[in-house]
Amino acid sequence: MHAMLSLLSKFFASLLVPILFIGIVGFTLRQTVFSSHYLEGQLQKTNAYSKLATGINQNIAKNSADHVLSEQQISSQLSTIITPAVVQQKLNTTLDQIQTYYQGKGPVPTIDVSDLVAKAQAAGLPAPQDNNLTKPIELTPLKKAQEVNNKLKLAKLLVAVGTLLLIVGMVAIAFVRRNFKPLANVLISLGVLVSLLGGGLLLVPSILNKAAKLNFQTDSFATVGHDLATNMAQSLGARFLAEGIALLLVGIVARVVMGKLHRPTRQASAPAPATPVSSDPALPAKESFEKLESEPTASHPVAGPPPVPAPKPVKKSPPKIQL
Repeated sequence: MHAMLSLLSKFFASLLVPILFIGIVGFTLRQTVFSSHYLEGQLQKTNAYSKLATGINQNIAKNSADHVLSEQQISSQLSTIITPAVVQQKLNTTLDQIQTYYQGKGPVPTIDVSDLVAKAQAAGLPAPQDNNLTKPIELTPLKKAQEVNNKLKLAKLLVAVGTLLLIVGMVAIAFVRRNFKPLANVLISLGVLVSLLGGGLLLVPSILNKAAKLNFQTDSFATVGHDLATNMAQSLGARFLAEGIALLLVGIVARVVMGKLHRPTRQASAPAPATPVSSDPALPAKESFEKLESEPTASHPVAGPPPVPAPKPVKKSPPKIQL
């Protein structure tokens, strides 16, 4: 029975560790990558708004230059319309709409730059070739992503129920066996995996930069994407590493404490044989001592007179007959 419970506990642990690992990664990503506030902070930290404003101005000026206005003139005038503050306001609004849409609390997100087009036309700049910019642009690809997300809700529910059952099962087995070390081992294994993920995210960007040797200085949009990805990877790596170390420390401490509480039960020693009660009546000390001395034992027989040899039989001669 004990061996079967031990194998069952190990099986539950082998399922629980990867499920909890995926759960921790998913929870962390929801708090970071899928959070509009986190993305806004990362954009601000990497100076992305200013870089995007410069890139947009240069791109529009290159496509709108004609014989009247040069590319430099158009870019100079656009810089007063498409400013970093304007880009920040537009982009943050879109990010907030995306988060609300995925939460099922809002419509499909849109990007609206029609007011910027109107300002450019009022300043005498050439009208954009794409007339779609004069109205809000709906981000239709996000519809398919939300459909996939909705289908995954049932799977998420099943995983949550399965995780709860595994935890309850391991706790129940631990109580029966009086051994809670497997629970601590789960925390230790989980801490190692999360720490390795965090360390990898911290090292991967620098390794890729050295290996690829890419130059993003000529493209503002590529520079923004590279800086944002690198900064987010390092931020996530530091967060995962902190979570992993915390889980590892808690698991080690729990294992040490549980190891002291759980000690093998010693088998009860066999009772000493009872001293046989003598049937002789109680004797005085002196008489008892003399009696013990007089009683022969196997190792110390009592000395006595030598045995008398038996007399030899006398041979009787047959009677003589007188004639």
